[in-house]
Order: sequence, then C-alpha cells, then structure tokens
Amino acid sequence: MDIKDLIDICSKITTTAVVTATALWAWYRFRRERLHKPHVGFTLACQFFGPQKDSYLAEIQITVENLGSTRQEFEHINVKIRGIDKDAELAYWRGEEPRALFPTRVVPKFSEEETEEYRIDMVHRNFSYVFVEAGVKQPLTYVTRRPRKLEIPSHPRGVQV
Repeated sequence: MDIKDLIDICSKITTTAVVTATALWAWYRFRRERLHKPHVGFTLACQFFGPQKDSYLAEIQITVENLGSTRQEFEHINVKIRGIDKDAELAYWRGEEPRALFPTRVVPKFSEEETEEYRIDMVHRNFSYVFVEAGVKQPLTYVTRRPRKLEIPSHPRGVQV
C-alpha cells in the first residue's frame, strides 16, 4: 500500500465522518427545536359595549402570534363563548373535574329558541384562509350582539371581561 492509497482511504473515512456528523447534528436540531411543528401563540379577549336598547355589542379578538420561522395559514379558527347564568350555582364539568362548568352559551346565542350548534369562525367566510407571517402578531376581530337579559360579569378590578 503506497501513500496515494492511504490518502484516498483517509479521505473517504473523513468524508463519511463529516456527512454522518452533519446528519446527526441536523436530526438533533430538528428534533430539539421542533422545526417541523408550528410555533403559534393565541390570546383571546372579549369586550362588551352597551347596553343599547335590548342588546350589548360583544367584540371578540384573537391575537395570533407566529413565533416560528415559517408562515402559518388557518382555514378556520373557531370560538365558542360560554358562561354561567346570574345567581346560578357553580358546578364542576362532569368527567373533567376540577374544571368548572360553563353551561350557558353566551355568544353568538341571541335567544332561548336557538338550538343549532354554532361556532364563531374568526376567518371571514369570503376568505379561504388567513395567514400570519413569521414573527408577526395578527389580531382577528369579530363583533356580534348578545341579549341584555344575560348579565355581564365584572372583573375583580372593575374591568369588564
């Protein structure tokens, strides 16, 4: 075996070691940083305005924060807002204890006759999706009304929620 063969063998071993180390580093980074998973944060706010005759306005705002490195698209972002009737007894959600039960649909329910299951879709029906670019906080707002007869609870500091 001459020096040329030895250099060729060392070159192949080095190339194999570098490729293997690079693959292991990429796999570790992919798994640790979860680059294959969405990194999205949601916050929900609901503010009531009024009363105006027999109704309140309810402004629901979801803020979507894309914490990842790629654009995220959403075809639907569904919201249900439930509450507890005034003077009702507090109870646990059966089978989900110790979570509290919120038995009354607050928004978008407007009358006692409504029985259809309904969710607020924060993506407007005229759009097939909304998107949020990487590093962006995107507010999505929906305004609807609710009957005055349902009481709006006050936050302990006096701010309506």
